[in-house]
Amino acid sequence: MKNSTKKSRIKNYLAATGSIIAGNVALGQNLQYTDVNPDVLLDKNSGPFEMDFNNDVSIDMTFQVASFNGGGSSTYSGIPFTFVYNGSQVGVIPGANGGVQGQVIGSNSTLGVTALNAGDPISAANNFGSQSAVIGAQGTVSVPAFNLNYAINQGEFLGVSQKFLGMKFSAGASIHYGWVRLSLDTLDPAGLKLTIHDYAYNGDADQPINAGDPAASIIVQAALESKVSFFVTPDVVRINVTPDLIGGELHFINIDGKATHKQFINDIGTEIKLEDFSTGIYMLEAVFNDGKLAKKVYVK
Repeated sequence: MKNSTKKSRIKNYLAATGSIIAGNVALGQNLQYTDVNPDVLLDKNSGPFEMDFNNDVSIDMTFQVASFNGGGSSTYSGIPFTFVYNGSQVGVIPGANGGVQGQVIGSNSTLGVTALNAGDPISAANNFGSQSAVIGAQGTVSVPAFNLNYAINQGEFLGVSQKFLGMKFSAGASIHYGWVRLSLDTLDPAGLKLTIHDYAYNGDADQPINAGDPAASIIVQAALESKVSFFVTPDVVRINVTPDLIGGELHFINIDGKATHKQFINDIGTEIKLEDFSTGIYMLEAVFNDGKLAKKVYVK
């Protein structure tokens, strides 16, 4: 990451040989995963955002949101008219020898960047564009003389939540394949807003990866575990969380599987005194929108 305000918060997870046996992650894949935490949010007033996937001090991909406007003139059935256009677009620029996955569309050979689903393959067998490309554009074209307005809606990422951009980048003489998980909000009248959630690539050169690998559940769990800490003493249980997890719940579960106590997590530090609990073994569950963590607690 080249954004200094984000770099220190990036969490790296290595799904190395034999360390993951879940989903559709094959044994032996050297998958390098990075959770962009907190997510990067780009609009026309921020960015560009530069990404260095393998930390070799080389820019592998750049994202930017920008406004566009202009005008021109033409004729219709011999009648001259003028038109104006304006809107917002999100562009992606691959680094040297890199590319983004998509298909050539139209007679002008424009690359249509593909919004991938989890499990879609990313490899040398796919088509990649090496030039800057638009992943989403939204706006209007107006023809005042005819009182006409046309909507501009371009790109498979428009309005999507957590789809994958297939990409490749160079590391020396080698090419690596990977993905970036994105959401593109179209609802703000001020313009498009791009969210960058996380990314991964195959650490072995020229080897494929599937969009979303390593398995999403493992990724979420690893990210959650990095944000939560339990501290247990004979008298009290304390749980510390990062600010984004405030609003979760704590559940004390007895050996019969019943919740004997529930408490909201209203701060980054929450304590539960054990003096009012009966002697026994309990499971303390911290429940959040993205999953839950559990800790066994013995009350004397």
